[in-house]
Amino acid sequence: MKNLDIKNKKINDSRWYVVIGQSGHEKKIQEDLINKLKKTTDNFEVRVIFENVKSEKNGVIRVKNAYPTYIFVNVEMSKEIWFAIRNTDKVKGILGSKGEGALPQALTKMEAKRMLSKEKKVIENKEKILYTANFKTGDYVKINDNIFQDEVAQVIDMNYYKGEATVNIEIFGRATPTKILFENCEPIT
Repeated sequence: MKNLDIKNKKINDSRWYVVIGQSGHEKKIQEDLINKLKKTTDNFEVRVIFENVKSEKNGVIRVKNAYPTYIFVNVEMSKEIWFAIRNTDKVKGILGSKGEGALPQALTKMEAKRMLSKEKKVIENKEKILYTANFKTGDYVKINDNIFQDEVAQVIDMNYYKGEATVNIEIFGRATPTKILFENCEPIT
């Protein structure tokens, strides 16, 4: 029973720290930190925070590192753990470290909550948007796109994730596969 109390105490004493690493190597540093900290403690968590970013050009949502160069570590800091973190490959330091052997400053609970909350957005928005069309592969459609206005073409493939159909349009006497958005195709009945 006493062992459980000590373990719970450790959980309460752990705090979030920000490790600064080389840009573009955050996931590798995360893996290395996990492997190093496993040797020192059982009570830790290492995260790299990603978020969804919508492109202004085409509206595509991409997953991007919310805090480049930052790796978040939740641990009860000790000199041994601090040494292990500092001596991990591609780690430049720990935010709030003053040097001179002093332990680094942890994030406040409010800072940690605000910074780590961005991660939830990626989890919540993992659903893919599927487009629908009122025609299918093999159907003939009339094109309402400026370039091929009023052309009739056969649908040979459909991409429901991008909302575009590949159609065979006759160009210079040959059937040429061309991608057209669903909204620019009208089924011929």
